[in-house]
Amino acid sequence: MSATILVVEDEGIVAESIRAVLLGAGYDVPETAPSGMSALEAAARIEPRLVLMDIQLEGPIDGIETARRLREEFGVRVIYLTGSTDEETLSRAKETAPLGYLKKPFNARELRIAVEIALQQAGLENALAAREQWFATTLESIGDAVLTNDTDRRVTFLNSAAESLLGVSRDAALGRPLGDIVRLVDEHDAAFTKLVHAALHERVTTPLPLAARLRPRRPNGEGSSPDVQANRAARSYTECLEIEVEGTVAPINGEGGVVAGSVMVFRDVRTRRRLERRLAMAERLAAIGTMAAGMQHEINNPLATIIANVHYALDVIHGKAGRPPASLSDLAEIAAALQDASEGAERVRRTVDDLKHISRGDDIEKRPVQLTAALEEAVRATANAVRHHATIRRDYAPAPPVVASEAELTRVFMNLILNAAQAMGDGDAEHHTILLTTSTDASGRAVVEVHDDGPGIPNEVLHRIFDPFFTPNLPKQSPAVGLGLSMCHAIVTSLGGEIEADSEVGRGTTFRVSLPAAPVTTSRTPTLPPARRSDAPAAPTARRGKVLVIDDEPSIGKAIRRILIRDHDVTLETDAREALALIAQESFDVVFCDLMMPRMSGMDFFDAVSRSAPPQAKKIVFLTGGAFSPRSEEFLQSVENTCLPKPFSREIVTSVVRTMVGE
Repeated sequence: MSATILVVEDEGIVAESIRAVLLGAGYDVPETAPSGMSALEAAARIEPRLVLMDIQLEGPIDGIETARRLREEFGVRVIYLTGSTDEETLSRAKETAPLGYLKKPFNARELRIAVEIALQQAGLENALAAREQWFATTLESIGDAVLTNDTDRRVTFLNSAAESLLGVSRDAALGRPLGDIVRLVDEHDAAFTKLVHAALHERVTTPLPLAARLRPRRPNGEGSSPDVQANRAARSYTECLEIEVEGTVAPINGEGGVVAGSVMVFRDVRTRRRLERRLAMAERLAAIGTMAAGMQHEINNPLATIIANVHYALDVIHGKAGRPPASLSDLAEIAAALQDASEGAERVRRTVDDLKHISRGDDIEKRPVQLTAALEEAVRATANAVRHHATIRRDYAPAPPVVASEAELTRVFMNLILNAAQAMGDGDAEHHTILLTTSTDASGRAVVEVHDDGPGIPNEVLHRIFDPFFTPNLPKQSPAVGLGLSMCHAIVTSLGGEIEADSEVGRGTTFRVSLPAAPVTTSRTPTLPPARRSDAPAAPTARRGKVLVIDDEPSIGKAIRRILIRDHDVTLETDAREALALIAQESFDVVFCDLMMPRMSGMDFFDAVSRSAPPQAKKIVFLTGGAFSPRSEEFLQSVENTCLPKPFSREIVTSVVRTMVGE
């Protein structure tokens, strides 16, 4: 298809002669225009690809102004036809970026060559502009922030995502030094500078440091677009200043392979981190759900023992009320029943402690942990879930301690044990085995292996088993296991370790966890202050003590009074406010106080006593059922008073009282 050309010439004869040459060369020239205004009207009708424009035109606008408007309104370029060569005219003409000049008079050959070259150049420029528009649209559409700089490290481009992330408008950023707009904070800043240098001078594409934190530099909010300002208002100041990102820095290659600058692509990973934390929580809760189903058995069985034996003892005692026992065997039977109840209660206490320890999502403090301790805790927690599927065997060789959160490590081993059990089906436990081993590899790393003799995992899915929600060879009623493997992978890798699976169909699966050994330290293990050691040797009781028990659960106070009443005077209160008034009138050797109470907490009671009767504050022993709030955790760390976790034994209570009364 031939190109459409518009001729703008106020001399009719010249215009027609040019039109004739162009028609002869195969171009389409529907009409000519004698003035700038008529040229604009004609361009709207015929949509030319090229305009031959006389600079000197009659009318309100000359050829140069007409050319400017043609480009702005229709995107069409011109070849100037001029008989004038003065500098002022040429300078004005250059501002409109013409495709060429033809100085009058010119011949037909010169005209054809000029038009051919101009059309070729216009085609290339249009293609380039379209490509640039495509890239610009793409860069604006992607969610990643893109920022480029030249070899002088001045910003040359940033997309909308970068504007939003950095909190600076494009107009305010362009031409500014890169360091004025963005940097990586703390130890990553120097590394970031090296990455930009490597991109500019060594042509190296490098990822940003893992978990880098980006700090937008936007003093006083200047240069912000309205949208950016609104976005900033929706976020906290700290979030605006430091943003966790990941991405790359790469060179931009110009003509001849010469580096023209660098491009940074980075993304805000805070949303992903939040989703990862929510997924981890879902995994943890799902794992706890599976564990709790097993622990229901571990709690209900001993509870049945406790209830049955206590009822038996009560029946015997009530039956003998007012009469001496028929024989000492009656008392022996009552004692045996109560002993069984006590053992059942202790079993429940251990089970609840295991559940509390394993399920705590905030227990992330890392310390040296023995692998066998975490493994045994996992075995206890999963015992009921496993016993219908397989028998657990152990082969523990020496392995170094590892630095980890014991609760997290226990959850890893729980999930691996549950995977092994569930893979082997239900009801044939005596023919299936789960083997737990520990060892030290050649590099000194601690290794745990969990092996089952189940059906195995096919090779085509083995590489996916650590993906979230992927559940190979497992029944649908065990969702925690599929979630758990991805959680295991995340925890182990966060500790600098590795987790691998080796499986053969028909022969079973082995999960192998290897972790760096904890560094050897020669420092002594710190000990608690004597006042906090509830298991310290008891001092002999020199006198009958005065004990105050404050607990909103009346049964707790009654139980402590039964334990102590033979040797001490015990006063009970269920409201800390009443106890505070009592302490104002008399002193006590020991004050047992529940930490969490509805009207006045143990913490508030302690503060009040510290102000009104400081010596009595030192006599307070806190009781807690373990439902710690952040405030109570911080409080217990700040005081030296002893804290007894519920349930507590008779021996611990009497030991604490003997020690404090004897002081």
